[in-house]
Amino acid sequence: MALLCFWQGVYLAPCAERVYHRPARQCYPCEENDRRCDHGRPCHSCLERDEECTGYKNGCFWRGVEGDQFYGFFLNLGRGPTGINDLNVPEGRWEMPGDYHLQFREHQLLQDANSTERDRAHYREYQEVMSILRSAMQSGIPADLAGISRRMQIDYNAWIPVNESQSCRDVLLFLKRTAVDHPRFNNPVLDQVTIDVSQAVYPIEEIQALNPHPSASLFNRIAPIKNVTNIPLTRLPSPGPSRPQYHIHWSTRPEDLPVMPNDNLFPLGHPERVNVEWLKRPLPLNPGENTESQLNTIPYNRIWDDGVMYASVQQCEASTTRYVRCSNFTTAGCEDTRHTGQGCAICDECEQRSREAFMQKFSSLIMRLRTYLCAHCTGPNGLPFPQIFNGLGNDVFYDLASFPGPPPDFSGETILGTGLTNRVGAYRGSPLNITGCSCAVRLFGRRICNPHRITYLMNMERIVTNMRAYCKNLYGRMVCPACRLRPGIDSYQFTGEQGGANNVVKCYGCLNCHQWVLSKNPVSIGEFPRNSLNAQGAPPPYTCRNEERHGRVLIN
Repeated sequence: MALLCFWQGVYLAPCAERVYHRPARQCYPCEENDRRCDHGRPCHSCLERDEECTGYKNGCFWRGVEGDQFYGFFLNLGRGPTGINDLNVPEGRWEMPGDYHLQFREHQLLQDANSTERDRAHYREYQEVMSILRSAMQSGIPADLAGISRRMQIDYNAWIPVNESQSCRDVLLFLKRTAVDHPRFNNPVLDQVTIDVSQAVYPIEEIQALNPHPSASLFNRIAPIKNVTNIPLTRLPSPGPSRPQYHIHWSTRPEDLPVMPNDNLFPLGHPERVNVEWLKRPLPLNPGENTESQLNTIPYNRIWDDGVMYASVQQCEASTTRYVRCSNFTTAGCEDTRHTGQGCAICDECEQRSREAFMQKFSSLIMRLRTYLCAHCTGPNGLPFPQIFNGLGNDVFYDLASFPGPPPDFSGETILGTGLTNRVGAYRGSPLNITGCSCAVRLFGRRICNPHRITYLMNMERIVTNMRAYCKNLYGRMVCPACRLRPGIDSYQFTGEQGGANNVVKCYGCLNCHQWVLSKNPVSIGEFPRNSLNAQGAPPPYTCRNEERHGRVLIN
């Protein structure tokens, strides 16, 4: 009936599903005089004629309830927006917008003589965010408008300014990622993309050796990425978890993170010592705030078995030396989903050579990817594992034999990743190869061209460096990602009581993919075994769809 629900001082967002209500009948006076009845008691027609409104009450409402004079109430009755006698009826059936309750609140503020300019300005700020979201949805971006509105309503009622609202921040980042960074309607196919080495984390000579270009005339002799789009044409990038490592609420102020100098207690170089030179105030932005892995366009669950994707043999595009193209015949190619058209063919020999060369660089990054929990949190009187991750929206890896019982529900809602259209995070099985999380499987367990592999490796180096610097900027040292009070066990080289030497459980989060890994295996402080890197497996929601497998087979 387009009326508003007002509960505990809050206007509730419209129900996402159509609600059945018993159809109401006209009152006796309107029925006898062939007048339009709005089903209020008393109805509008009787009220303006000062007549007694009598008759049926089933399905009707008592006049004065929230929204009984708002435009949607009359549109829902098939009349114009100004009243029951308005004959300017718009075409088509009226559908209640997801922010109808916010529109009604604005209407109240404008009508209320006691409302202040501060009230109206506070509303307009939130309404502007909702307007931007509605416009994006009209252009084809999926989002749960009613669900997001409920999140924003909490901050609105708490008088949190828009620039300090976490829900508004999440909405704007979601739109930036879906509508600006990854525009669906501006996604050209590029023949080649030059690798940016202006801020390279490795010497140019090493990049040339890992990713040589077959042409000696090229200035920097670094092979470009061939046949790509900005975003994949079939499968969208993995959304990432609800929150990144070391997330702090958007409204957090410096005084909310009290950090006291302790150089009188701990010597220089001690893990507990707060380095005041590292602290940054105002608080910096989290480099991983958008929660996207640098490898989110490499399929966790393979679309093509071992990268075999061509209907007929192709010549390998990789270079065996700095100036020589391989040109072996193969039916396999780079599995990165940004490739399109003819993609990038890679033979078995070149892929194996690439993995071995890049693994030497990656091995120094493995431990830096991880942020370990402290000995107290993983000790016998510490956090309950794995239940501690319930509802957080992160992927979690651990052996079921080590933690008996059915896996908890780790899934959570996220505006940032999916616009609340899907939940993210789940139990993903036993720890994966090398890193425990999915990073090594994506980077080395999938057939990837050298230009993509060097790009992702450098991006991972940057994000890890930036995430570690961010933690130090907040706390003056590296701290446990759970309690944020003590250093992780890796800060003590895994020795002694504070290094967790006697703790059964080891737990860490990845600073790239933000997944969690739990293990009772002592070797987990280093690398996990390098077996089954080519494994197909990945449970829903990332299972391969048949239309992807067949639709992505490249033509001759």
